[in-house]
Amino acid sequence: MTSSVAERTEFAGRRPLGDRREITPSNVLANVTRSFSRQDEKENAVSMLERAANVQRGTIRAVQASLQPMEARAAA
Repeated sequence: MTSSVAERTEFAGRRPLGDRREITPSNVLANVTRSFSRQDEKENAVSMLERAANVQRGTIRAVQASLQPMEARAAA
């Protein structure tokens, strides 16, 4: 998924000043392709979900660890 307006803006920004030619859908697609080719690692949906689950688990552990001293003081 991408933003057509953002891709057109980026493409227009790389053009010489005064170039008034119309930006075609093939220009937008070429810009999307260029952007993807610069990425080091292409992540699939499964690995993205695994990474999100790991972040969630880490957040839960951090909250539990931060609340443990407070609960110990309340119990004492």
